[in-house]
Amino acid sequence: MSTRLLSFIKVLKAMKKTIFLIGFLSLLLAPYKFVFACRCVQPGAPKEELQTATAVFSGTVVDIDKKKVSVGQGFFEDSYTATFDVEMAWKGVSKKTITVNAGIQGGMCGYPFEEKESYIVYAHGADENGLLTSLCTRTNKLIYAYEDLKELGEGQAELVQNTVPELPAHIQFTSATCG
Repeated sequence: MSTRLLSFIKVLKAMKKTIFLIGFLSLLLAPYKFVFACRCVQPGAPKEELQTATAVFSGTVVDIDKKKVSVGQGFFEDSYTATFDVEMAWKGVSKKTITVNAGIQGGMCGYPFEEKESYIVYAHGADENGLLTSLCTRTNKLIYAYEDLKELGEGQAELVQNTVPELPAHIQFTSATCG
């Protein structure tokens, strides 16, 4: 082999080592973001989950409110709250419109609700005013909830409207000054 060819091979080997070292260092020194993984225990049968849930209902998402929340170390994720028009209730719901915290999206098990989609929701919380659900519940799109609907049977369809009742026509308010 000629000297010129040997020199060229040495240069290629040196370049290969340099490229590998630059790549390795860039991976090592690159900014990183924490990765969160959602881990759930398999939910039980619909009637079992009905017993442990605060509220179980079906409804259509009419609004989604998104906000950034801190997940530590200066990182933020999206947290969602979904508002539902309730169509059927099996437990813990007395109003026609209800809001459920869907949790933090990403690897934090938040449920990815979509507007105008219908769901069966298994939610937990103190009462119907502070409900939370996640991927770790039986919450699912209604079109995939056949087993739940079959096992739970008929729910309650007559729910209270979330409006202030109108006053009878004979009652009128007038402005008056007290003095």
